[in-house]
Amino acid sequence: MKVIALSIAVLLAAATAGQAQTLTCKRTNISQGGFNNIKVAESWFPASNTYEIKGGIAQSDKFGRGSVRKSGNRLLMEFPVKTQKGRGLTMKVTYFPKTGRYTAKMASGARYQQITGAGGKCASRG
Repeated sequence: MKVIALSIAVLLAAATAGQAQTLTCKRTNISQGGFNNIKVAESWFPASNTYEIKGGIAQSDKFGRGSVRKSGNRLLMEFPVKTQKGRGLTMKVTYFPKTGRYTAKMASGARYQQITGAGGKCASRG
């Protein structure tokens, strides 16, 4: 009987580990710093965004496919993106599960300033 209960517990844990987590995030603050105007900042940091997280992969409805890793009490997501002029940037999103808060910033090559652009609150499913 104990063996069966232990086997069921192991199977449930394995099934749960393979499930995706969905974050639906709403921006509550945005910085115009580093942008020509607020419309340009809003184009990079949308009012809402959804992230699907499964294993080490994060999928954003705005930024596409990226990576995710756990660091202490937060999830760190990185999405490679290209500007209209073809420059490569990395959109970095940090999610704090305990509070449901997130921050987002753009990081580019060594010649450019890193811009902390937005933050807000996320609802989590999964």
